[in-house]
Amino acid sequence: MKPTRTEIMQEFLNGRNCAQVVLGHYADALGYDQEETDRMAACFAGGMFVGSTCGAVTGALIAIGLSVPPEKARETAVAFQKQFQARCGSCLCRELLGYDLSDPAQEQAARDSGKLIDYCPTPVLAAIEILDTLLDAEG
Repeated sequence: MKPTRTEIMQEFLNGRNCAQVVLGHYADALGYDQEETDRMAACFAGGMFVGSTCGAVTGALIAIGLSVPPEKARETAVAFQKQFQARCGSCLCRELLGYDLSDPAQEQAARDSGKLIDYCPTPVLAAIEILDTLLDAEG
């Protein structure tokens, strides 16, 4: 079952990042527990801490790598990123948020504005919805 915006916001308030929420959504299906998937995705917050690729994207890419046969991984990863970019406008954290989290002042401004909690459930939900469709297509 897909998480709600409120559930995702609570996950953020509990200290989890976008990558952890996306990958954690698939933990049971992948044969992992949440602690394991949280460790796998720990370094993908805030676009890998430098405003680069959105954590929702990196969490989804880890799930793809763990879910599909190696010969289908590239095709599925590219399809995911194209759909995510079309839906969200970018795959880059700094472009999605409008803040560069590699700059401590901008990171603090993003936190103070509430945008991390208010906006970030949107790409997380998009990632889960896209990934559900792609993984269902893989069988």
